[in-house]
Amino acid sequence: MNASDKIKALLALQGKKIIDLADYFGMTRQGMSNKMMRGSWSASDLEMVAKFVDCDLFFETRDKQRIYLFSKGDKQSHMAETYNAEQTKRFLKLDRRMNSESREKMFAGKYPKNEFGVIVIPAMSDADKPSDVSSEEWHQFMDWKFGDER
Repeated sequence: MNASDKIKALLALQGKKIIDLADYFGMTRQGMSNKMMRGSWSASDLEMVAKFVDCDLFFETRDKQRIYLFSKGDKQSHMAETYNAEQTKRFLKLDRRMNSESREKMFAGKYPKNEFGVIVIPAMSDADKPSDVSSEEWHQFMDWKFGDER
């Protein structure tokens, strides 16, 4: 059973549908179906699934020690409770847009390379705020995306 099959089983156990998960991710049903077929789940995607179905996500060793990737009680869960589903959708769309713009700049050669020839992408800052996004929403987005890391 692959990750997508396990996610489908988890959704069924929780009485949720794939279309609801797609909506939570800010995706179309077709986009989520494609993701399920490809089995392309990042760690952050799995955290979002865990939030959606109100579960913990962890590794467990053979001697039953757990290392949590996501726990309902951690800061990510608090952020999920702080921002409603509509705000989370807007933040996900803005995140995809910012990632897309970064890729465009990278391919256009607008980012410098380090001494090893590796492209260096600067950290996101207030200077990157799109003109159609309010300062308040930008700061909420930055807190949502980076939390205490910034």
